[in-house]
Amino acid sequence: MSKLDELGFRTDNDAMVKVKKVAINFADSVAGAEVVTDFVFPDKCEVITTTLDVVTKEDDAASDLIIIGNETDPDGFANAMVTGTAGLIKPSLANGALTVGKLLSADEDGVGALVPQNDVTSGGEALCWTPAGADFAQLAGFIWVMYIDLT
Repeated sequence: MSKLDELGFRTDNDAMVKVKKVAINFADSVAGAEVVTDFVFPDKCEVITTTLDVVTKEDDAASDLIIIGNETDPDGFANAMVTGTAGLIKPSLANGALTVGKLLSADEDGVGALVPQNDVTSGGEALCWTPAGADFAQLAGFIWVMYIDLT
């Protein structure tokens, strides 16, 4: 038995938290349509969060917003993420700045106060992103997805 096993840590690599980095670029988008990436979630997984890393900001679009989700729920992870500033951008649950998608938030009290939740419905689906404007001409960056592989 390893020292990690003795301390209660799993060392068999089952149900590991994984992070996937997916490149995005304005040239991949056409007229504001949904862009299906080549990353497909494992059949059984739990999506924890997404982060947008804007490397080259978008200045030319009438709207510099993108949404992030999967094929079934294109805005399920993040909605109205601003790409006009370079840097890391986390979806927010803040009033007036709500950008967390419906798959990663829940109205537990029934009166609209959203709380974070993990998503277990994205298994087998591809990660997608959609520019709000049809005239993106500069955006380059990455979507980081943290998930637990339950296969």
